[in-house]
Amino acid sequence: MKRILLMDDEQMVLDLLSRMLGHLGYEVTTCTEGKQAVAAFTRAQADAKPFDVVMVDMIIVTGMDGQQAAAEIKKLDPKARLIATSGHLDHPVMVDYRSFGFNAKVEKPYKLEKLKQVIEAVVSDPVA
Repeated sequence: MKRILLMDDEQMVLDLLSRMLGHLGYEVTTCTEGKQAVAAFTRAQADAKPFDVVMVDMIIVTGMDGQQAAAEIKKLDPKARLIATSGHLDHPVMVDYRSFGFNAKVEKPYKLEKLKQVIEAVVSDPVA
């Protein structure tokens, strides 16, 4: 089973997205800000159960945002597969995600089929 680390500061979004991803067959770990995401990523690697994908929201009201969290995760594992997510489509990362080290982006509101396509593409990309 593929493992996904999911970061969003809205509990309702985490709950909904966790159910959507669970429906697609993924094991989901959630966190509400970047420091938690980095800690969860570090723990998973130490336990030899790394995440296949890390999805981070760009705008976090309290705590480390997705862009910062992704940079920290890339320092820990340059091959980490990262997906940027936001409803703010003009955010610099959402405009040009690759230049910020992300493998893909998913816009809010989420659509199940689009999530599936993006995650499968990132997981199966041999050069990610």
